[in-house]
Amino acid sequence: MGVKCPKCQHENPDNLSFCGKCGTQLPSPEKVEVTETLETPKEELTRETTFVGSMIGRPEYMASEQEEGEVLNYQTSLFS
Repeated sequence: MGVKCPKCQHENPDNLSFCGKCGTQLPSPEKVEVTETLETPKEELTRETTFVGSMIGRPEYMASEQEEGEVLNYQTSLFS
């Protein structure tokens, strides 16, 4: 497997530090970081992690003035 030049896309052998075509420094295989994408199966999602946008404007989900005040006080304490 070769190393593709980030500038000219030329495929270079693994043992080169610079592109054989344009001279750009090649990334070393040791420096390349690979991340893993994690996905949570739909069945494992809880009600708390779902989007609440569908609740906006529905009376059964509207907070009382006291609850709104408590949330506001809590948020203020977090950022003070």
